[in-house]
Amino acid sequence: MIPPSRELGLRVQRARQDKGLEQIPFAKMIGVSPRTLGKIEQGDRGILDDHELATVAAALGVSAVWLTSGDAKTPKAKGLTVDDLVTGLPTDHVRALAAACRRELARRR
Repeated sequence: MIPPSRELGLRVQRARQDKGLEQIPFAKMIGVSPRTLGKIEQGDRGILDDHELATVAAALGVSAVWLTSGDAKTPKAKGLTVDDLVTGLPTDHVRALAAACRRELARRR
């Protein structure tokens, strides 16, 4: 588990807001309740495992390293392919991310 921290929560919140995503749709996108997402963003809950971390990072288009430590110069997951971002995720998470991406693209058209 990646322990709860205000810094992690702020990075999740910042990246979500930068993408123009509201809390409820983003929570559904990553497979958690809006309450759980709120707890993550406030620093009251950590990220449970590597799968959840990869899901959140992929949905936000940021690197897991930046999300957890803030160490990267840029939050963007430069040089990574979609395969890099979803490898090891459960199939249902990949499908949910793909569906959320399709909805977002349709909304922007």
